[in-house]
Amino acid sequence: MQSFSGMISWLLPQGVANWLLRRFTALGKDFYTDEPDLFMELLLKGLSWAFSLCPPFRRNIRGFDARYGFATADGKVQTTAVFQRGTMTVLDTVADPCTVKVTFSDVKALRGFLFSGNQDILNSLLTNDVSVSGNLNYIYKFGFMVRDLAYRLHIEL
Repeated sequence: MQSFSGMISWLLPQGVANWLLRRFTALGKDFYTDEPDLFMELLLKGLSWAFSLCPPFRRNIRGFDARYGFATADGKVQTTAVFQRGTMTVLDTVADPCTVKVTFSDVKALRGFLFSGNQDILNSLLTNDVSVSGNLNYIYKFGFMVRDLAYRLHIEL
């Protein structure tokens, strides 16, 4: 379905593509869930649909290669988002080597880390809500993509 949607996305007006994105992703309804595995699954699926349906959104990963590892401190969430050759693939484990790995204490900490307007990474690190290994610049890029997705889904941050 996503490859088909990627092909027809060039024919769709941006408003229609955003409407389809809101229709096919459940992130809008469950954005404030406290379940870390559900939140990460919805977030990454939402990003995947956005890359398929919205050509302007797809520009975020053109020529971009990176591996993002996400995990909770208790190990309940272990996932990797791989950006390679203009596509995004999600793995159910943290696959080494990662360009950047983010370990967070809970969903609230991750949400605050990714969605804060000024992305106060230093404060999140100092309060031990989030630990990061790797290049922090990639976190800013991921945060930008996630905030763009939230905008397209009409989610108030």
